[in-house]
Formats: sequence, structure tokens, C-alpha cells
Amino acid sequence: MSARLSLRLCLVLSAAGTAARAQGQALPLTRWVVGGGALRIAQHGQYFRLSVPKNADWGNCYVEGQADMGALPYLVAWIVEVGRDAQWQLTVNDPDVHSLQGVSASVGLHVYDLRKSPGWQGQKRFRVYFTVQGRGKYVDVAWIDLFRQPPFQPQTPDSPQTLLRWDRLNNCLATAKDDGLTISLQGAGDQWGGAQIKVTVDTDRFPFLEVDVHDLAPQTRWRVKVGRQQTGPEHRSTGALAFNYRDANNWVGQQEVEVGLVVLGSGSAANFASVRLAAVPSASTELVSKAAKVRPWSATEGAELATGDYRFGYEASLGMFRIQRRGADPSLVTRFIEMPGLDLTPAGGLATEKKRLEGGERLSFRREFDDVSYAVEAEAPAASPGLLHWRVTATAREPIPLRSSGHELCFVPASAEQGQALRRLTSQNMVASALALAVAPGLGSVFYFQNLTALNPLLDLCHTSPRWLVSVGPKTLGFANPLDTSAKLPAGEMLVLSDAWLYLSPTEPTDRQQQAELFLQGLSTVYDHLPDKPDTEFLDWQQLARDSARDLLRPQCWGVFAGKEYLQPYVNTQGAVAQLVPLQDVLAPVLRFAGASDQASLLKAKLRERLPDFWYPTTGTFREYAQPGDHIWYDPTWHASLCRAALAGEDQARDLCLRSADALIRVAHETNHSFQMEGHWSSPNELPGCYLLFMMLCHELSPEQRFLDEAKQAAEQVQTWPFGFTQSIFRAAMTCEGLARLYAATKDEQYVKLSLLPLAEVMGSAWLWECDYGHARSYPTFFGLNPEGWLNDYIAAMEQHQSWYALRQYYRLTHAVLPPYANCLVAEFLRYAPMTIWYAYPPHLPAESLHEGPAFWKTTNVYDAFIPVEDLNEGWRKNGSVGQEIYGAGAAFNVANEAYTRIPAADIVLFCEYPLLKAEWDGERKVLSAQIGGVSHHEAKVEVRFDPTLSGWPQASELRASYADTANPQTTKPLTTAVVGQALRMTVPGESVLTVGPPR
Repeated sequence: MSARLSLRLCLVLSAAGTAARAQGQALPLTRWVVGGGALRIAQHGQYFRLSVPKNADWGNCYVEGQADMGALPYLVAWIVEVGRDAQWQLTVNDPDVHSLQGVSASVGLHVYDLRKSPGWQGQKRFRVYFTVQGRGKYVDVAWIDLFRQPPFQPQTPDSPQTLLRWDRLNNCLATAKDDGLTISLQGAGDQWGGAQIKVTVDTDRFPFLEVDVHDLAPQTRWRVKVGRQQTGPEHRSTGALAFNYRDANNWVGQQEVEVGLVVLGSGSAANFASVRLAAVPSASTELVSKAAKVRPWSATEGAELATGDYRFGYEASLGMFRIQRRGADPSLVTRFIEMPGLDLTPAGGLATEKKRLEGGERLSFRREFDDVSYAVEAEAPAASPGLLHWRVTATAREPIPLRSSGHELCFVPASAEQGQALRRLTSQNMVASALALAVAPGLGSVFYFQNLTALNPLLDLCHTSPRWLVSVGPKTLGFANPLDTSAKLPAGEMLVLSDAWLYLSPTEPTDRQQQAELFLQGLSTVYDHLPDKPDTEFLDWQQLARDSARDLLRPQCWGVFAGKEYLQPYVNTQGAVAQLVPLQDVLAPVLRFAGASDQASLLKAKLRERLPDFWYPTTGTFREYAQPGDHIWYDPTWHASLCRAALAGEDQARDLCLRSADALIRVAHETNHSFQMEGHWSSPNELPGCYLLFMMLCHELSPEQRFLDEAKQAAEQVQTWPFGFTQSIFRAAMTCEGLARLYAATKDEQYVKLSLLPLAEVMGSAWLWECDYGHARSYPTFFGLNPEGWLNDYIAAMEQHQSWYALRQYYRLTHAVLPPYANCLVAEFLRYAPMTIWYAYPPHLPAESLHEGPAFWKTTNVYDAFIPVEDLNEGWRKNGSVGQEIYGAGAAFNVANEAYTRIPAADIVLFCEYPLLKAEWDGERKVLSAQIGGVSHHEAKVEVRFDPTLSGWPQASELRASYADTANPQTTKPLTTAVVGQALRMTVPGESVLTVGPPR
């Protein structure tokens, strides 16, 4: 242990003052002396309280001694607590004053290298001064000592790096304890408080922030922040959290990392214990230790599955299951769940049952621990080589407290390659799909997916949001679930603890293109096998669009600036603004819908009237605001949206967009197509694709070769996108559309292949799970999108409908040449996304699920208006807390325009969840035929609306419907139909030809 010089605060302090205190030989200086100002020193429990009387502003104390810079160069202080509004300082004098610690309210371990004081070498006579500031305030000190080496350092290179020094936030009470930090809000008006620390760390070696949260006061809410990412808006659970902050921030190598701990709510208090940076989650350390003893493959007879190039089996000698590629040494090992004290393997002679199923093979076993029966089923579907699935359930005889879990998969490199580590390509994006893609050298690529839909009862029990739970570390990957340790497994009720899917491929991707393709292939393969995908509903989008057009004319949606009315960004925006964003979102959809509604026609006229106000002659482009001042004018996203209005027949938009092209082309050349100019926040990934789309839409308005050439140059920038780094997801969808239009103009399939990069970005932010707890029991979340890849975790109508529209155009132009896995994911997104859009309109939501009071942007929501809330949340948060976004109100019109196909000759309107590739009316035979898009192994809802007096059809109940596979049109199969009014409803397989007509 390091020797130290003990600096006693007048009284002898017991060594029990802190369990973390290093032991060493005390040196002669033993007494502190009260110095200037007014200071009182008294023993306070096991610590010393230094306090200033209420009639004084400050006071200090000091100790004299002689230090040896060669033997004991480190001065270390353990500050236990700093009272509200109190601060402290630490200086050394020789007699010159050298500041060690400026004015601070921090607590915990403070280490100072005295050799950094000018002229300090060898033996040095000095005084140490400790100053307290604040009338009637105090600081509690455990000890201040001299050390040979800084204490409490990691013992080995892989030992966790414990965080022991904390700066107080927002004047809360922060108390440093032996095992962590307690934060409490004691003031009546305190709504939040916390502590933070900055530390330099090798993020590749220590990617996890771990914290064990316990001793919550009633109603306490909390969260942890690292860099720009937070573990959640709020948590209410206790337990061990292992947060892969590196994945969340996209960091590599050495970084200065800022960690913050926050509690929320007046009277809140929480103990954050064992806060540290670690290589693996603590719950996975036993798994890693056992993995180090792996021997050559020796699976137990009858306990092995085969899937593609891989085998999966139980090894009794190892006490784990192993995944290995045939002919290769590296492997993955697992016990399915990693919880302290739980060994979930068929150890002790328990049998592993193997069954051959119709669709593959299955291994299963049961294990008893602490009055809990655990059941494991692992299967390899025969139709999907490389796919593995396992489900773990628990049934307790008596209520049993839950335990947090860590990663359940550990990588074992080849014996000659012990330094190799997992390489993460992408992982879970907040509460989007719980997935990860990693490279295991020598084994191949590993796509991991945790089916959160199956975990709804567990998440409900724990009141936990599934945020950032799946990740990849250097040695482990999987599902680190901070189960609420204050909750209990209910007696007699089976609960799913894990529903994991692995897609294994021998390919180790060498470029971004391969990474995106592997990601999409893995996600599509798992998606096809998910057993609990929700159903969709028949909805009346035509009526919703009419209602929305009516409500967008309400005064709360408009503001007067410079004597003119402008559509506002949010309902009840404070202070009128003349902003382009709401106009460009709504204009094109309303133009296409206008003939269906008088209110829509009136809305169209008001929007058209304001469009020229956003033209900026100085730059020759549109700009963000019409009001005076310098505003952003070079965002091609808006220009592309307004081009849509031009293609819908708006002549002003056509003229202004084409006139803007020269200025945007100039910016593209000056910034190497990044559009990174002062004042714009977007990442360089996003805007080149929107510029590409803008150029292609200009090319459709005016087929000039220069627009096509510019689009090709922008496409080259897409090739440089780092996988998993996009912020605004709808811009990635617009990039897919731009590349599809470029493909349609050139017939060069390289642009279709390139489009898989932005498509992977979109799908990586999709919620491929149906939240069924809390408020979300009343609305769907499946295939929602995070609006901003790594910043927000709610479903927003603007990003949802803009992505939906862009991907419909993408599908329309590329479906014939898209890889099957991409075709499937796009078609299924197009089928499901409108459901989440529909429920963003507050009249469709339960009143109790809606936010009360002022919204984030200081606006007031109007919940009887058919204008979408910005935020549709997972079940523990209320919807509309950000506001009602008028710049997402184009949503209903877009779906009403695109999802319906009119057959004027028969006065028939055909609705289909999948895009219709062709629709024809045989007037002589009175037969409607339609080619349905999508994929054959999934189905879409179809509705046929008609007036029998105009179509010549009989009543709907007398019509018959059938379908034929696109690949085999001669073989037809009947469809079951339902009649609703004069509409015929049915569910039709994708990739089929639908026929509707009178019976023959």
C-alpha cells in the first residue's frame, strides 16, 4: 500500500472513516490550526465538519509540515459532503501561494501532484490551507493525506476505472460514500440536481459505464448521462445499469468523457453505487472467466444444432453452450442469461431434450434456482441457414426479487489470436430495435436481435424502458438488462426474460457497403420469423385529411408577422414567426389533395400566397425565415420538398426551385457536397443525399444534363458515409429516393446497391417491437422511427410521413431490382408506418396518454384538433410533451394521396397498404385487377370503395375476389371478403394479382 502523510483535523480520526481509504504509516504532522476568517471544526459522525458561522462569509484552517517530493508527492483529499451554497478551496504556501483547487463544490476523491507547483522538488517546507466559503455553510472532510502513488487506481490493465470525484450540479446535496454517491434534493423548489465528472478514458478498452442504483426515496426519478447521450428521460427502477456509452456516442480510442448523474423531482434521493468504467458488464465477468478455459469443441451427444456454416451445442466439460463455425477455431459461448448466482445450463446431469420440428430442430432444458423454474428453448429454423433463436422463461413458486443481467455472449478468439476483440458495427439506437451487428474475427459477422415485444410483461413489471440495452463490447455482446431489483417475479406466472435471435454469416465485411448489406439481411431474416408482429387496421385516411385541412385553418395555427399570416411551426406558437419549415412540409401534400375538400382548397390558396415571401434575392434561394436577418438558405432538404410541390403543379414553386439550383450547386462545390456551413447543425452524412434528390427533382422539372451530373457527384459522397452515424433519419430516406430516381434516369444498378447504405440507417432507427405497457397499450409503435438517429427516442409524425413518402417513391422505382431482404423491409415499413402516423393525431389517443400543461416549446396543445403531436412515446411517457407539430401536418394528406388509387372510368377508389404496381378496369367484363407490391410471405389490407350506380357493379356483398401469385398468374385462389357500407375489404398476399368482379 502507498505510504501517506496524515493531516489530522485537530482530532484523531478513526481509520473507519472510509472503507476505501488506503492504509499506510502516518507521519508526524498531526494538527490543523484554525487560520483566517471564522471557522469551526467539529467531529460529525465519522467525519469532520468545517463550518462557517452565519455572521461570517468564510474561514480556513491549515497544517504545517515538510514534504518529500520523491517519496510522497501526491496530496489527496476525501471530501464527503458540501452543504447547499457552500464552496471550498485548497492551497499550499511555501510562502508563495499555489492553488491546488479553485473554488469548488465537488465531493469525493481529489488528487493533486505537488510537483506541479513551481519550484517544488526534493524536501519542501509548506502549509496546506483549506478554506470554506458561505454564511452558515459547511464542508464534511474524511481525510487529507500525502501518498507515494495516487490511491485507488486499477490493479490490472483490465480492472474497472472507478469514478470517485464529482462536481455538484444545480446546488443539490451530494454525499460521497465508500461505495458511491448519494444525491438528494432537499429544497422545496428543487426539481432536479446531480453531479458530474470529466475523465479521460480509452473508450475501446472500457466502453461501459456501470452504476448500481438503490435506496430510492419515494417518487424519485433518475437518469445517467455520458457525453451527448442519456440512459433515458427518466428511470424509476433500482438495479445495476451497464450503459455502453461508446456505442451511444460513436466514440473510438482516447476521449475526455463527461459523466453525469441526475435525480428528478422535489424530495428525490438516490444512491449511485459502484460508478465505474469497465471492459464488460459486471454480471458478465463469470462468463468471461469461464470462456478463458475453452478447449477444443466437445459437444455433448444429442445436444447440438446445425445452422448454415455453424454448429451450436452444449459442452458439459465447459458448462456452457458454444457457437462455432465449421473448420474455424474462434467461437461464441453463452449461458443464455447472465445474472449473479445463476448458471443457466443443464449442469449436474440434467438432460437436454432435442426435437426435430416441422421447421427445424430444437434443444430445450429446465433448471431450478431459488424456487424459480427456468426453461430454455433454442432452435435453428431450417429455412434460414445461419439463424438461431432462444427464449428463456422463468416461473417462480413464491415472489422472488429480480436481479439485473449482463451480456450473455462472450467471444473466444483463436488460441493463437488471444488479442483479437469483437468489432462493433452498429447497435441499439435508444428505444428502437434492440439489435447489434458485430464482427468476430475468424468466426464471421454476428447480427443480434432481442425481441422486445416478447418482453412487454417484464418491462411492465419493472417499469423500465428498453433503452440502450443491446450493445457490443471488446469481449461480450448481448442484452444487458437493468431489471428492477425492487420488483419481484410474480408467483406462478411464466415471464419471458430473453427472446434472442442470432443471424450468423461467415462474411467479415471490409467496407461500409458490405456492412449495410449484412445488417439488412440479418434484420430481414429475423423479421420474417418474428411470431408476434401486430396486425394493422382499416382506417379512413380521406376523412382524416379533410378533418386536418379544416383544423389547420384554425387561428391557433397561424401568426401575423408584418401584416401577413403565416403557418406556424407549432400550435399556439409564442410570438409569430414567418418560417418556411411548416409550409414546405404541408404544401405539396395539400396540393395533391386539394380537390377532395373545400377546406383543403382554401388552405392551398393561403400557403401558395406566402411562398414567394421566402425567396431571398441576395442569395437566389429560399431561406428558413421571411423576417429580416441572416438566415440559413442552403439546406437542400427544403428545396427538395418544394420541388415536390412543383411536380404537383405549383408553378411558383417550379420557377423558384429552378432559380435556386445555381446557388445550391455553388455551395455543393464549395463544401465538397457536405453543406457544412456556419450555423447548420446537420452531420455531413445527411445533406448530400437531400441535394442529390433536389438535383433529380430539378432534372424532372427541366431535363438538363448538369442536374444529372450534380446528382452523380453527390452519390459519390454517399459512399463515404460511416455506417450508423446518421442523425436525421428522414434525410436518409430522402437519399434512398434520390438514388432511386438516379437509377431510373441512368439504369445504372450501382445506385440501387448504394441506396442500401441509407436504407440501413433508416432501418437501424426503426422500432421493430410493439410496446404494450403503460399508455402504449392504446396505440401502436411497431415500425415507428426515431426522428433523429441518436438524439431523440419518440415517433414523430413529420419524420415518419416524410420517410414513408420517400420510401414509397424508392420502392416504386427500384422494387424490381432490390435484393429480396431490402424489398421485404421497405414494403413492411410502408405497410406499418401509417398506423403510427394515425395515432399521432390526438383525437385518436386516450386523454390520459396526453401531456398536460405547457409543452417543451412553451406552446399550448389543442387536443381536439387533428394536428399531430410531435412525440408519440413508449408507454411510460405521455404524448405531446414537445408540442403539436404543424410542420408534420402534411402526414394525413400524404397517406390519403399515396395509399389510394382512383379508377375514374369506374368511379372506384382502391386502398392498399402495399404500393400498387398496376391497376386496370375492364369495362366490358366489369372486372378490376390490381398488381400488389410487397412480398409473398406477408399480407396487406386492401379496400375497394365504389358507387354501384356508376361502376356498374352489383352490391358489394355479391362481388367475388381472388388472387394469383405474380410468378404463376394462371392459378387463382379465392379471398375472404368483408363488406362495410359500399366497400369491400380483404387481406391479400404481397407479390400477387388481385381480381375483383361479379361472379361468373
